[in-house]
Amino acid sequence: MAPEVLKGQGHGTAVDWWSLGTLIYEMLTGLPPFYSQNINYMYQKIMQGELRFPSYISPEAQQLLEGLLTRDVSLRLGSGPNGGADVKKSAFFKEIDWNQLDNKLIDPPFNPKVKGVMDYSQIDTCFTQDKILESNPNESKMDPGAKDSNFEGFTFVADSAMG
Repeated sequence: MAPEVLKGQGHGTAVDWWSLGTLIYEMLTGLPPFYSQNINYMYQKIMQGELRFPSYISPEAQQLLEGLLTRDVSLRLGSGPNGGADVKKSAFFKEIDWNQLDNKLIDPPFNPKVKGVMDYSQIDTCFTQDKILESNPNESKMDPGAKDSNFEGFTFVADSAMG
């Protein structure tokens, strides 16, 4: 969670740049930045902790992550007037031709071998062995016949509903 979310402040697209930073960090290291099993301690680390990198993280990746995981929203990479263009200019992405990527002209570095659209062999079994829990449609709050006490006494009817 971005610091502004933890503070209960309003937030905008800058929170998405923070999320991108946490995703890239976790993809590179195996854990989210500021991680702790104790959620309160993790929140404290998000608010005030030092952003640390394993020795194998490149300087380009560190620079990108420091920009995306800047606590001050106005200084966070991607949050300025150029938006995502500033993120794309990062040295971490120097090898990417964004126009070719947009036009799907770049082959992915890895193509998993699958036997068809229902082949889940590339997905960890911890995600595929859970039982599917179906909700009871009779308990749905979306039931048109259900009464919602929040709107008791509400009398407005749109002209389009008058038929």
